[in-house]
Amino acid sequence: MLGSLFIVAAPSGAGKTSLVNALVEQQKNIALSISYTTRTARDGEVDGKDYFFLSEKDFLKNIYKVINLKPDWGHAHYHLSRIKKYKKNDPQLAVMHSFLSSTSLSVIDRIGFNFALSHVYEKLEMHDEQFKFLNEANRLRKEETKYFIDKDQQLFSRIKDSFKFPPSAVKKSSCKSSNQFKISHEIISSS
Repeated sequence: MLGSLFIVAAPSGAGKTSLVNALVEQQKNIALSISYTTRTARDGEVDGKDYFFLSEKDFLKNIYKVINLKPDWGHAHYHLSRIKKYKKNDPQLAVMHSFLSSTSLSVIDRIGFNFALSHVYEKLEMHDEQFKFLNEANRLRKEETKYFIDKDQQLFSRIKDSFKFPPSAVKKSSCKSSNQFKISHEIISSS
């Protein structure tokens, strides 16, 4: 029987681990997928339980295994670009460029390769190339997600207009101190 996959994502320190641990404790039919990381373990973290803690060398070995299995996986190359130390004449650059010239490469892999090359060129301090690939990756990502900033700008404009004037619900209190306020609750509807 197939189950459901839930992804808990939040910034570092937001409480993901606490939330997931509480959920696993309450729901015995939930299993965790354990991620790999190259960072060092924090106090109380256990290898194989909280994360699989790998050295950069072992992480590189795993990424190379993945690339050998699926050489055109753009995001594998992106992860490689985060760890590997590249030189300007690195043959891996030619490999990534050759995949980008392929018309059969999927959009998601094209995005991964562009982000990978952007990251490599940033490390090599070749900023014109870096931004060329970064801009293309972001253009493709925007296209893939069908995101257009116009919608957000319209929403933010409506929010801003809604809060131009303070709500009439805030009235000065009859207290002696002038910086204390009495707030009455009201429902504000928007159209």
